[in-house]
Amino acid sequence: MVIYMLVDMDKYRGIPLFRGIPEHRICSLLQAIGAHGREYKKGKTLISAGETAGAIGVILSGSVHMLKYDVWGRKTLIAYMSREDLFGESFAVR
Repeated sequence: MVIYMLVDMDKYRGIPLFRGIPEHRICSLLQAIGAHGREYKKGKTLISAGETAGAIGVILSGSVHMLKYDVWGRKTLIAYMSREDLFGESFAVR
């Protein structure tokens, strides 16, 4: 999965967050907020309950599973997010 990529504007065209913003403005916006690319391996935990996220993510490829673990260690899928979805906003904004 790749989150934020400054070079390939094709990946940003369909993202609802950027709808209506001209391409040259999207690039400027991403640079102004310090957006950066990051790749995660399958199965990697991005953030755990109780942690504060410093940013929100835009999924450019792959998917994110939001899971909840109960006291017995059983997991429940809370949400499935894929390309063009945002994640982490509920952890980043307080």
